Amino acid sequence: MGFKGLRVCGLVTLLLLAGSFFHGEAQAKDGEYRKVFDNWTLACTEAKPTVGKCQIIQARDIKNEKGVSSRLLQFSVGRLEGGKLYLNLLLPLGLDLRSGVALRIDEGAQTNIPFTTCMANGCQALVAMSDLMIADFKTAKVATVAFRPWNAKQAVQIQIPLPGFAEALAVLP
Repeated sequence: MGFKGLRVCGLVTLLLLAGSFFHGEAQAKDGEYRKVFDNWTLACTEAKPTVGKCQIIQARDIKNEKGVSSRLLQFSVGRLEGGKLYLNLLLPLGLDLRSGVALRIDEGAQTNIPFTTCMANGCQALVAMSDLMIADFKTAKVATVAFRPWNAKQAVQIQIPLPGFAEALAVLP
């Protein structure tokens, strides 16, 4: 599947899944499936896990001075019908889209991921995962995601712990 197919899949996935995942409910709603693997959650929009309806996710929230939480990052991996894995990063609005998102696994090389689109619930960066990236995620300790808010000189860096990723990926339909 080419970039166009991945992009369409990403948009469909974003529309189907972002609503239920973006608010980070710990419990599955009726008709949904969730299972926790250390730092990761296998979350499906249907009660029976099936390809295209599930992602493994991890999210980071931030509280403002009034104690109200908002989503800073949703990090998810899903599988396309052909078996290819994709990485979907959902970030808040108000970012410098020109710089994209930087991803580093442990102390490895930085991967730059361009933003795909922005919608009412945030901006999305989507990329097909290479075999090397998948292998690194399975064995690494942490992934660092960096992005720059609009007019900011410094990037915001968020660490995503990777324990549980390999186990969650093993059961991702």
